[in-house]
Amino acid sequence: NNYGIYLTGATDSTLVGSTDLTAGLGNLVHDNRSRGISASGSAVIAGNAVWGQTASSAIGIEASGGRVVSNVVYGNVTGISASGVSVEANRVYANSGTGIFASSYSTVTANVVYSNATGIQISYYDGVARNNLVYANSGRALLVTSQNALIVNNTFLAQGNADTVRVEGGTGVALYNNILGNIGG
Repeated sequence: NNYGIYLTGATDSTLVGSTDLTAGLGNLVHDNRSRGISASGSAVIAGNAVWGQTASSAIGIEASGGRVVSNVVYGNVTGISASGVSVEANRVYANSGTGIFASSYSTVTANVVYSNATGIQISYYDGVARNNLVYANSGRALLVTSQNALIVNNTFLAQGNADTVRVEGGTGVALYNNILGNIGG
């Protein structure tokens, strides 16, 4: 399959998975060529396990609009790619490229992101990263290529020679009240 789950024009009432994690109703989406879950509109993608999308440029969860909440996403090229999305409380790890790529007014909050090449990338306009734990990524914990990004109350821990935070061409970037460090390696 090219896509595991593909939604277009989703409304607020569209739910992929379950916000009740104790019910065990999330989907297991794996080993698709292009995307595990792809959604546009205002769907809520919650409580799923998404892995194994490894073709060139493959993405575990791709969302434009809506919310991506409490998923476990690993072993893809990009874990989560979000445009205009609230990305909340996900566990994102072991993706060969970027753990979370957030663009165009996306908010990335309370995620645990580790063992990717880049932990979180904030791109394009007005992105927010708040209260995330990002560690053990091989290239950098955070990459900002955005205008007017707000980066606050995060813990960013680089590993070895990796960058903790890298800002490339971003303007109006506010970076405060974060914990920045290196865990060796």
